[in-house]
Amino acid sequence: MAKKKMLEAREVKREYIMGKTVVRALRGVDIDIEQGEFVFIIGPSGSGKSTIMHILGALDHQTAGSVTLDGKEMARMSDWQLSMIRRNKIGFIFQNFNLVPSLNAIENVMLPLMTSDMNKTVLEARAIKLLKLVGLGHRIHHRPTELSGGERQRVAVARSLINEPEIILADEPTGELDTKTGTGIMQLMRKLCKEKGTTFVIVTHDTEYIQKGDKIFHIRDGLINQEIYKGGKVIE
Repeated sequence: MAKKKMLEAREVKREYIMGKTVVRALRGVDIDIEQGEFVFIIGPSGSGKSTIMHILGALDHQTAGSVTLDGKEMARMSDWQLSMIRRNKIGFIFQNFNLVPSLNAIENVMLPLMTSDMNKTVLEARAIKLLKLVGLGHRIHHRPTELSGGERQRVAVARSLINEPEIILADEPTGELDTKTGTGIMQLMRKLCKEKGTTFVIVTHDTEYIQKGDKIFHIRDGLINQEIYKGGKVIE
């Protein structure tokens, strides 16, 4: 049975005007991502990988081309519709964690849905369950300054799951972590992908982890190549 296509980009271009210079960050990118896949977008600094991540996550708009999420073209959506997409269908994980220092782990995980009409007791119970899922059941009342880098990123992973998204976009999620801790975070995300069927798209410059991916998109100078992995070997 064919998997549902979650994200599709066709001939996506993104240009920026800097003074009198036109910067072509993306020059015609094609991407296909199916439900439940663990996908990497890799490339050097300035290659365009964060740009395509922001466009896939409805945080930025392409200059040309089309992007569809779950069969719906995002360029046809209003700002409110895009906001609802980000709140209900997509989870985000960032390199620098983006946790609020004055809030404890539970409150940081709850944050994306604090303005929703969900009952606070139900929301708090969901946050605690997620913190236990990522191995932080004993740290739920600690603030970011009381947590290690790996623990902060685990809070960020739990936060990305609070809205029960179909897809999670992770931008350099191991960039601030040592190798051992980064490996642990990557293993955790892979486990969540398998157990929950959540689609993961991970942007990274570190090629150490990519053999765990179902698909790997190499981006350089705004152009992209794709490799499909099976059993740790490139098959296409």
